Amino acid sequence: MNTVFIINGPLSAIIAISLYKILANEIGNNVYFLIERVESVISVERQTKTTNAYGDIASALIKANIEGSRIEIVEIKRYFVNPIKSPIGSLKEHRQILRIYNKLDDEIKNTPTKIIFSGNSILQNYIAKKGMELIKYEHGIGDYIDAKKMNLVQKLKAAMRKRAQIFLGIPWERIPDKRYLMDKNQSETLRKYGVNSIISCDAPRITESVQNFLKKNKTFGKSLIEICEKINGLSEIYKVILYLPSESIPFDSYCNFLSSQIENIDIKKTFFYIKCHPIDSGKYGQLFKDRKLMYYEIEDSDIKNVPAEIIISMCPQIEIMGRGSSVLFYSKWWFNRKVHTTNDKTNSKIINNIEKNMKLDLNKLC
Repeated sequence: MNTVFIINGPLSAIIAISLYKILANEIGNNVYFLIERVESVISVERQTKTTNAYGDIASALIKANIEGSRIEIVEIKRYFVNPIKSPIGSLKEHRQILRIYNKLDDEIKNTPTKIIFSGNSILQNYIAKKGMELIKYEHGIGDYIDAKKMNLVQKLKAAMRKRAQIFLGIPWERIPDKRYLMDKNQSETLRKYGVNSIISCDAPRITESVQNFLKKNKTFGKSLIEICEKINGLSEIYKVILYLPSESIPFDSYCNFLSSQIENIDIKKTFFYIKCHPIDSGKYGQLFKDRKLMYYEIEDSDIKNVPAEIIISMCPQIEIMGRGSSVLFYSKWWFNRKVHTTNDKTNSKIINNIEKNMKLDLNKLC
């Protein structure tokens, strides 16, 4: 019995480690971990590609928690386009992924009985064959949208997209046999609208996974431990908020956006740690300085590639502020931390679409 895990980044690796332990009796001993290190071709303001560290941290987490793990890292350029609107972009992505697939080990391509893949991965579409069980686990907030039952319009759009991909010779994503979501059965969206194949799990074993990682990666771990010790020290004096910038908010309107976020915060008693997503190249410190906020902007490239959830797990008093991020939900579901967010309409189509599709009342997080 062969099992292939397909992973996108460090948090995906932590969730995969938890699933590996949950499904230990089903997956056997012959397990491969395929890590997709993705570079997005989409041109978005302040967006940059992830560094090698993003895949390296994911790999190190797997090695530290699963003995004898076999790991392969592949570089993928993603276009994230609709085959109907952009068939050329779709074909470019397909041909590039096909070349990567052809170079994979035969045991990964031809012998798995189970493929356990992240919600943001792509290679499972190329590996999957008849008789292989497909198990999907969450990558982030988008998987809660995908897990909803589709209405008639959504079904028609999906059918048209499927026809376009098949016409172009691009593999279509098969409906997974099971979906694992780490919401601790707290997602209201899933309870009301979810499909039957969803299995709701407890929070992933972040603390255990990170402790094993730090023991075996002491040089990298030193930077992470130092910043968490500083946060914990400041928490004795101030309210410390981990601020998660929203890279999809245009920078020329970010001043107003930030002002609305901190409207109800006592800034004289609050210290902000600014933690960007690894693909966000924005510099937000000046915006905080202009508002006379106490802050520290995390610029260490290694720490930028660490999921915010790891920092939260190591800082028991930290609070979280952001918008349109799965970290907000995980902070509440997994760690029961205080979350600062709003329901105000933004000028980001991405955030507005996410919240509309999830039917979210963000104030329930607060």
